[in-house]
Amino acid sequence: MAKIKKKGTSGAAKNYITRTQAVRKLQISLPDFRRLCIFKGIYPREPRNKKKASKTSTPSTTFYYTRDIQYLLHEPLLKRFRDQKALFKKDCQVPRTWRCGDAARLEKNNAPKITLDHM
Repeated sequence: MAKIKKKGTSGAAKNYITRTQAVRKLQISLPDFRRLCIFKGIYPREPRNKKKASKTSTPSTTFYYTRDIQYLLHEPLLKRFRDQKALFKKDCQVPRTWRCGDAARLEKNNAPKITLDHM
């Protein structure tokens, strides 16, 4: 006797992921996600059956291929975006009395360089 297939493990439910799920999986903000998608040329797709792809009663509006999001997980630009955000947080924590010298030093020494050589 064959094993019963679980719902949502194949077909449109597995091949597509919503934008919100993609942002959570990549652990970045929505503006960073948009920038990354523009850099890498990844754009939203339209599944044949939105209801099956969304796994909910109300179909979501924006879907991406799951493989595209997996591809973005291993992207060096993703690390650079995170480094930039960490540097910005450190810059905001510098007290106002030290701000001129220390902020310039932090920015000069630790600023991550975003290079697009690997594209």
